[in-house]
Amino acid sequence: MALGAALELVALVTVVVTQRDLTTAIARHYPAMHAAHVHHLVNAQVLRVAVGAPIAGGVWLWLAWSNDRGRGWARGLLGALFGFTSLSLLVAIGQHAVTLAPADVAAGGAVWLVALGALALIISPPSDGHYSRQRGALHSQSAPQVVPADASCN
Repeated sequence: MALGAALELVALVTVVVTQRDLTTAIARHYPAMHAAHVHHLVNAQVLRVAVGAPIAGGVWLWLAWSNDRGRGWARGLLGALFGFTSLSLLVAIGQHAVTLAPADVAAGGAVWLVALGALALIISPPSDGHYSRQRGALHSQSAPQVVPADASCN
């Protein structure tokens, strides 16, 4: 999951570095579009990634920490992150990003593959033991000690 966080930052760097290429590709693909509108579209995309990638990286690290501690809810949250990553990649493909920004799509695809791998590992049956052991440890630590009624305190 730390790899997912690192890849989010790689995706951010890729989007920033390829910003000029994206501007050129959009201008060529849509010649009737005004230059100001092209720059606005590209800047909006860069801003979305500049805000979203660090947040996603933080979520990856938080999920790694939570899954390491056996928090069952973190498994479901990783599934939601995978769904969001899948949707984001599909939207990018639907908006012709493969032809306009292939490096950005490749970076997003790498994040998607890591999310798929992480999800496959944490929902596989062998990982169930990790989560049930942690659940048992949490219950045994928080359970109050009950003294039988017939026990004497002398």
